[in-house]
Amino acid sequence: MSGRAGIPATAEGFPHRRPDERIARFVAEALGGSRTVLDAGAVAGDLPFADGEFDAAMTLLGVDRWPDVRAGLREVRRVTRGPVVILTCDPDLVRDFWLYRYAPEVPDTEAQRHPTVEELASALGGSGTVRTVPIPLDCTGGFNEAYYGRPEALLDPAARQACSAWSFVDLARELFGTAARPPGPIVRSGPHALLPHGPRTPDRVIGQDDVVVAELGSVLAVSEAGFASTLVLGEDPDRHRLARDLPRMFAACREALLADARLTGARLHAELLALAAGAGWTVGGWHCGHLVGADPAAGVREARPEAYVCPENDRPLRRTVEGGRQAHWVLEIHLADVTRGFGGSYKRLLDLV
Repeated sequence: MSGRAGIPATAEGFPHRRPDERIARFVAEALGGSRTVLDAGAVAGDLPFADGEFDAAMTLLGVDRWPDVRAGLREVRRVTRGPVVILTCDPDLVRDFWLYRYAPEVPDTEAQRHPTVEELASALGGSGTVRTVPIPLDCTGGFNEAYYGRPEALLDPAARQACSAWSFVDLARELFGTAARPPGPIVRSGPHALLPHGPRTPDRVIGQDDVVVAELGSVLAVSEAGFASTLVLGEDPDRHRLARDLPRMFAACREALLADARLTGARLHAELLALAAGAGWTVGGWHCGHLVGADPAAGVREARPEAYVCPENDRPLRRTVEGGRQAHWVLEIHLADVTRGFGGSYKRLLDLV
């Protein structure tokens, strides 16, 4: 897999973006001798082509912009009788790039926008091959990783403008005075609210009986705070009970923390599980809160369990951290009714003690 970029490589007005012939050869080889090739730049809805109309299909550095990746790839697969070639990045690897040490919000944005390789393969069905595409030292593609041997090039605002992740970060600074990465949609609804977070959920129209989660963590990240609330449309009594139980359980967890200076992350996690089970809900996610400043990225459960309200954290929550500062916590409660297919979230600063 290669690096990526958020606009077509031939986009007019972006001189830093030029197709790299060496990468193009990998794509041509994967397409084989196909005579008719569908260039699936962005698929939204049904394609106006017959089943198996094309010998092959390709989408190059753009699948992250599709409104519904799984549905789009199913449609591409329908109209293609031969190979479907996807040039993309592996979101599990983008943080390995040196840029993460200097501008972590940019690779974070990339990682959260892209489908995983496994998700792409599953959407296409059948058998497939994953190949790593080497990026030349003098790559002309203009995506972030193309500059791995020329870091000074990213000092040019025009070079950064050609990579959409930088524009997201710049927009966050402009609107909210923060460099926060957008971790997912600000509003989730219906089946998307079943997940503790939703970085890649497609757009959908809110239904008349939906549960709606408003997630404002990215807006408030300048103070490293988190905020999420749940609203219910319609008259379903169980959905309304969910919306009432979320703040009630938050208050109970806060009281438990204030009453016991030695309360550990593991014990608070167990307290929430018990409260949820007693009310007939399932708790989503591997943790239900984090130390202010911590980010639930890949691998941190094993590396830093003491920074999360999780079963592995046996340290007191009320303690001092580096620099002698008092530890403060964000509590994230996510409850779901898996059988009926709805859920909701509630997130606030847990303590200021």
